[in-house]
Amino acid sequence: HIIIIKTILRMKNFFVIIFSFLLISCGLEHNKVDDAVAICWEAQQTDKNPTIDFDKAFDFEWDSLRFYSVGCSLEDINRDLGFPLTEYTDLAGRMVFLNHGKPAYITGWWYNTEKPSGTTIGCNGSVFKTDRKHAKFRIQKRGNLYILWPQQR
Repeated sequence: HIIIIKTILRMKNFFVIIFSFLLISCGLEHNKVDDAVAICWEAQQTDKNPTIDFDKAFDFEWDSLRFYSVGCSLEDINRDLGFPLTEYTDLAGRMVFLNHGKPAYITGWWYNTEKPSGTTIGCNGSVFKTDRKHAKFRIQKRGNLYILWPQQR
């Protein structure tokens, strides 16, 4: 009976470790845009005009970028994209990287107006579109918020 009890305790410990690992790994999904912008900012923050070139910043294939600010409705976004973006609400800013018209990477930010954080694109209007070749931005940091200003073409 002692052998059975020891075996059960080992299995219990094994399942606790596996379950803990799964919980931790699910919570570690990073926002690739925030990560890339923060790395560029840290490397260039003493420069007069720190910049990021999205063409060189990511490990996924994409050919165009769309940014939808917080004020853009999910209905308008879905109409613009041509496919439904169902996992988001109207209360978030989003970046959608496309590859041949299909989603390559999607990320979003739910802004707290009292303590803004994350990344946004400083653009006129609620939608910003560019291709990979022209996805170059000047980085400005205000508190915990990175503002990306499109560079002139």
